Amino acid sequence: MELRERIINENFRLLTTKSAKAITMDELASNLGISKRTLYENFSDKKTLLEECLLNFINKNKQESEKIWDESENAMVAFITYMQKANDLMNTIGFDLIMDIKEYFPEIFAHTF
Repeated sequence: MELRERIINENFRLLTTKSAKAITMDELASNLGISKRTLYENFSDKKTLLEECLLNFINKNKQESEKIWDESENAMVAFITYMQKANDLMNTIGFDLIMDIKEYFPEIFAHTF
């Protein structure tokens, strides 16, 4: 797995367990076994990393949603499957994370949610 992808995945994992504001670049680098310098060579700052992490999450889920619609036998099955997926996603990221991003990173919230 490419380093940028590993960083994004670890950041997302942390986002599902704690506040976006509480995650530090030190913690992220330590969890990945890389230096902060390496982290900053890949992402200029925490906001950039958070934004790319959320956009990555959104894009993956958009692709999965399109796949659901394409592979479903009819619109009702697609809708029910999509709603189950949406419920799973909300359980993964949690409402608190969304409100946390809205409060502390409003410019990111504005174009990701």
